[in-house]
Amino acid sequence: MPVYAGCRALLGAAVLWGLLACRGPAAPPAGSAAPGAGPAPAGAAGPAASPVAPEVVRIAMPTIDLSNLPFAAGLWQGYFREEGLEIELIRIGGQAALPALLNGEVSYLFGWGAASGGIVQGVPMKVLAILLDRPLHVVVVQPWVSGIADLRGRRVGVSRAGSSDELLIERALQTAGLRLDDVELVRLGETSARFGALAAGQVDAATLIQPYTAEAEKQGLQVLARGSDLLQLPIGIIATTQAHLDARPEQGRRLLRATARSLAYLHAPANRAELIQRATEYFQLDPALAPLLVEETLRTVTPDGEAPEAVLAAALDEARAQAGRRDPIPLHEVVDFALLRQARQEVGGP
Repeated sequence: MPVYAGCRALLGAAVLWGLLACRGPAAPPAGSAAPGAGPAPAGAAGPAASPVAPEVVRIAMPTIDLSNLPFAAGLWQGYFREEGLEIELIRIGGQAALPALLNGEVSYLFGWGAASGGIVQGVPMKVLAILLDRPLHVVVVQPWVSGIADLRGRRVGVSRAGSSDELLIERALQTAGLRLDDVELVRLGETSARFGALAAGQVDAATLIQPYTAEAEKQGLQVLARGSDLLQLPIGIIATTQAHLDARPEQGRRLLRATARSLAYLHAPANRAELIQRATEYFQLDPALAPLLVEETLRTVTPDGEAPEAVLAAALDEARAQAGRRDPIPLHEVVDFALLRQARQEVGGP
């Protein structure tokens, strides 16, 4: 696909996107605030002094794309560097991310699926922030499909069982009084495979994300439903083990400080033109599509790193049901925004 061209290097079975090695736009001077985010109040703590050697923090990412925007913006703006952190985003898909966290290959998880899988298995974990609370996926269909009801008995491509895009299909079907067993689900894995099957006519509908959505529309396929309109659930998060948080609480605080500044930058209207320009350069986007891609992504990014308790509890119950775990999991035992709220106050946020 022409829209993204990564700056990536193989790291064993995973892919390390050398974000810090990419030659993106120059970062602002140390100590500068997020444009449009407002100055920190008097007496608020400024960015932590950077150590001589920045501390490397590796974060497992299910995909390397615009969903990484909260981290990418913090990198090109220099927020993580000002906190003395060198962030590495490691592509580790599916359930391989949880073992990578437990054996120390990475320190944090971005994907809710991996984190919730660990939680329901009894791994002592903490979700520290919710960065994306709506799926980027859309339901794309063949030209002859005029509505959701037309999908009854048809083949629908999704990534895997229990995934957020399968939940989107379930919710979309419900709007027409249908259930999952009213269609033939075809689990195809990566978005590229789903796009290929849809373009070849092997499935009648599929869940896609950008840039595949734009390419599908060029080929005459049509968007029937958008995840951001139908679902609210944790997608991109910051989570770690309780053991790591206990051992490195200051690292977690600095990570959250920088992330809070990044979220403020992303949601400040005054930054929109600069954001689109930097995202275009950083992710090597098609300039003609960049405004649309950035706007669609921002609809899924939380403004403050939090999500409603009801949304989180429902997502946790869904993960528990999929794992066959009957006993309830108290939300306060696995989700804690206290460190995030402290970090927001320290950088002048609400």
